[in-house]
Amino acid sequence: MGIPFESVLPALRSLRDAFGRFHALTQVDCKRAAWYDTFPLSGDAMRFAVLALLVICPPYFAAPIPKDKPPLYYATKVGDKRVYERRTHEPKVADTTSENTQLVTKVEEKDGHLLVTIRPDITVPPRPDLTFIVSQKGLFAVAINGMEHALSRQLLKLPAKAGDSWESNPQLPKGSRTTYTMIGEEVIEVPAGKFKALRIESEWRVGGDLNGKQTCWYAPGVGLVKSLNEFPGIEQVTVLKSFTPGK
Repeated sequence: MGIPFESVLPALRSLRDAFGRFHALTQVDCKRAAWYDTFPLSGDAMRFAVLALLVICPPYFAAPIPKDKPPLYYATKVGDKRVYERRTHEPKVADTTSENTQLVTKVEEKDGHLLVTIRPDITVPPRPDLTFIVSQKGLFAVAINGMEHALSRQLLKLPAKAGDSWESNPQLPKGSRTTYTMIGEEVIEVPAGKFKALRIESEWRVGGDLNGKQTCWYAPGVGLVKSLNEFPGIEQVTVLKSFTPGK
């Protein structure tokens, strides 16, 4: 922190007295800002006093520290591990619960963004490698096993602004459309802890009919912490059970 302004007033007043004679000789007046009234000086004497103040307490006038870069809403370090628990509810069928682990296996910098590859712990082989673009513009799902897929889409749009909406999935069958809407930041609690997360709601329509709804919460440095999927006759809730940073 800089030296408090009040602490240098005695020194400045001494400067004022030292330059009083100079001020009387020059008879140069200047328009006074409000702070001049504390130690009124004029002309060159004023400029000298300001210079002295810069020498006495340079931190006070130092340039502001640049703000931190906006956070990235995904896991971006090799070794980051997320464990999810999913509960599926269907009418007249017993609820089922499953667990899935996602491990960050590769992170590359390209064109100002990160390409993050994860490997889900899926019991049925082959286990697909999923690639995401992570940047200050948002989060994009782009590839499976290194190849772009038809469902490449923007999952999160940044900077976040409540009410913003966007469409994705340009390669869906004709008549299909997915619309995303930014709701805003919320505090959400899941088994892995409490997170400040961005809430995004999406709707999938085919031929104008609503086929499904999804709500997702994304936290900085982690990614998805909760999702709610609602399809005709099926409801799925996925929560982050644990998050272990990579080393």
